[in-house]
Amino acid sequence: MKRRLLRLLFAFAVHFLSISLIAQKHFNLTVVLPNGIIKEKLKVILEDGKQTQKIIGKETAQGRLLFKGDYYAMYAPLTIDYPDEGSVKGFADVFFIREKPAVISFLHTDVPDSPFKKYVLENVQDFKKEKKQMADYCSAEVRKEMDYVNKHGDKIFSGSDTAIRNYYFKVLVKDRGKKKLNYITKNLDSYYSFYVFENEIARHAILPADSLLMVFNTFPDKFKYTDEGNYVNASLRGRLLVPQKSNAVDFVASDVNKTKVTLSQYKGKKYVLLHFWATWCTPCMKELPALQEISTSYKAKDLQIISVALPSSKYTDYMATIKRHKMDWIQIYNDMDLFNKYGNQPTPRLCLIDKSGKLIYDSNEDGQRDNLQLSRLKKVIAQALN
Repeated sequence: MKRRLLRLLFAFAVHFLSISLIAQKHFNLTVVLPNGIIKEKLKVILEDGKQTQKIIGKETAQGRLLFKGDYYAMYAPLTIDYPDEGSVKGFADVFFIREKPAVISFLHTDVPDSPFKKYVLENVQDFKKEKKQMADYCSAEVRKEMDYVNKHGDKIFSGSDTAIRNYYFKVLVKDRGKKKLNYITKNLDSYYSFYVFENEIARHAILPADSLLMVFNTFPDKFKYTDEGNYVNASLRGRLLVPQKSNAVDFVASDVNKTKVTLSQYKGKKYVLLHFWATWCTPCMKELPALQEISTSYKAKDLQIISVALPSSKYTDYMATIKRHKMDWIQIYNDMDLFNKYGNQPTPRLCLIDKSGKLIYDSNEDGQRDNLQLSRLKKVIAQALN
C-alpha cells in the first residue's frame, strides 16, 4: 500500500513541478543493489526542483550504478522504484541527496522475498523516522483512500465517472492532505515536513491559499528564506492575485517563435483565454477538440487564445501535438514564471480575461473541471462576445 501510494503521489507531482529556482547544485550517487535484481527494471526518479524526470545510472565494473545530475533545492530527492517481481516484493522510497558524494548500499538479507529491506546510507538522508511517524499518523486516511483506489481506480483516473472522481479528489485526497498538514504543523522544524508541505499540500491546494500562507509563515527561517521557500511563497501568493472579477496578472513571455507576448498588449482590444496544459496530461489532451472549436468560432470575434505548456519529455513531441491538433494560436512553452504568477495550479486550466483586464472565468473554480467539452466556458464566451 505504501509503495502504491508513493507512486501515485509522484504521478500527480509531475503536474505541478514548475519551479523556477536559481541556485544550481550537483550530486553524485552510487547505488549498490542486492543480488538477483534485474537492473533494467529499476527506475530512479529525480525531482530536481524544476521538473520530475527519470534518470539512468551508469553501470561500473563492480556492478554498481552511478547516478549524477543537477538540482536546485536544499536536497535532490530521488525515488528508487522496483516493481513486484514474482515472489520478490517491490520497493519504492524517496532518498534525499546533497552535494557530497553519496552511497546507498542495499545489504544481503535472510528474507529472500525482501531484497531491499536493509540498506546503509552515506551522505544520504532518508528521514525514516519522520516518514514512519507521518504514515502512522495518517494511516486511517491512507487506508480509506487506497481501498477506494483498489475498488474504483479505472474510473478515477480515466475520468469516466465524474462522481467517483470528484469524491476521490475532493474528499479522500483532501482528507489525507489535511491530516498530513496537521502533522506538519506539529513538526515544523523537520525538512521532511517542509518537503511534504511543498510537494503534497501547497501544490494540491488542500486549503485556500491564504490559509496555506499562514502555515508556511510558521516554518523556521532556514526553510522559508531559501529558493524552495521563495517558490512556495510566490506560488501561494500567485493564487491570491487572481480571484475572479479582479485584474489578471500581467506577464511578459516569449512564444515558440521567439515573439514577445504580454497580456497588456490585448487590453482594450481583445478577450484573452489563457490555457495551461501539458502533453502528458490526459484531461488536457481530451479538452483540445473543444478548445479548437472555441478557436474556430471566436478567433474572428476579438478572442485571443494563449496556450502555456509545461515541459514534455521531448520538445519534438510537444510541437507534434500542436501541429496534430491544429493549435494555430499563440504557444508558450516551459515558462515557469508565468505558471507561478497564476498560482501554479493543476492542469488543465482555462482563464478568460476580458478587454479591461479582469479575470471573468477560471475553470479551476467553476466546479466542472471534468467537463471536457468546456460547456460552461463556451457559455461564458458566448455571452461576452456575441
